Amino acid sequence: MHPDLALLSHQFEAAEARLHRLAEMVDDVQWGRRVRETSWSIGECVAHLTLTNARYLPLLSEAIDAAPMMDEPDEAAVPERMRRDVAGWLLSRMMEPPVRFRVPTAAAFVPAGAASRAADLAEFDGVQAKLREMIVAMDGLDPTRIRLTSPFNARLKYSLYSALHILAAHERRHIWQAERVLRQLERHQKVSR
Repeated sequence: MHPDLALLSHQFEAAEARLHRLAEMVDDVQWGRRVRETSWSIGECVAHLTLTNARYLPLLSEAIDAAPMMDEPDEAAVPERMRRDVAGWLLSRMMEPPVRFRVPTAAAFVPAGAASRAADLAEFDGVQAKLREMIVAMDGLDPTRIRLTSPFNARLKYSLYSALHILAAHERRHIWQAERVLRQLERHQKVSR
C-alpha cells in the first residue's frame, strides 16, 4: 500500500482505539449525559462521527470507481508523496483539535441522541471498517486526481485524498470533544460530593 494511504488508515485505526479507551472509562449513564443542555454527550459526539462518515461512504465509493488508475508497471507514475488540495488542506487544518472556534453542522449531521455505548461503538466501528476497506481499495489509484463534492456544502469540492484527511481530522476533533466532556463530568462529580 502507498505509504500515504497506509498513514491515513493508521489514523483511522488510532481514532478507533482512542475512542474505545474513552468508552472503557465511562458507564452508559455518563456516555449519554450532557454537561449542558446545549452541548453534546460523549455518545452524541460518536453518533455525529458515525452519521458524517456514513454519509461520506457512497461519495468515496463513487470517487474510487471514477479514480484514474496509476500507470502500470512504471513505479515512477505513482507519486512519491500524495498532497491535499488547498480546500482539503484548509478544512483538515480547521478541523484539528484543539478546537479554536465552533463550526455549526448541518441538520442532517446532528445526532438524534446517544443509544448505548455498545450500540454507538458497534455502528462507529462498522463505518470505520468500511473506511479502511476503501483506503485499501485506493491502492493503485491516484486519489489526488479525482474530486468529490462536500456533503456539507455543494459548492465545495476537494480531492478524494483530501476528503480522507478531512474525515480523519474531524474524528480527532470530536474524540477530543468527547474527552473534554468526560473531564467536565468528572469535575462536576467532584464538586457535587
